[in-house]
Amino acid sequence: MRILGEWSHEELRYTAMIMNGRYILKVESGLLEQTYKFRDGQFDSLEELKSKITTVFNKGCREAFSTMQSNKESGFLSADDNFSFPDII
Repeated sequence: MRILGEWSHEELRYTAMIMNGRYILKVESGLLEQTYKFRDGQFDSLEELKSKITTVFNKGCREAFSTMQSNKESGFLSADDNFSFPDII
């Protein structure tokens, strides 16, 4: 896997990579990340990939990050939940 470029837009951090002719776009916000993979030949260059990123895509990423953060905060047990794993003998 080879990194082609990194850039920021608003609060999002983008990393474009290529592996075996397939483009991969990683979008990060804080400690969360989303990864988008594209078929062979869907993009011919980093510039073409970047030109296809729209405000609708950015908005969708931010909304997904918001949902991910909510899941992270509410989906894990708190210390008060008294959960323990079973003993394995």
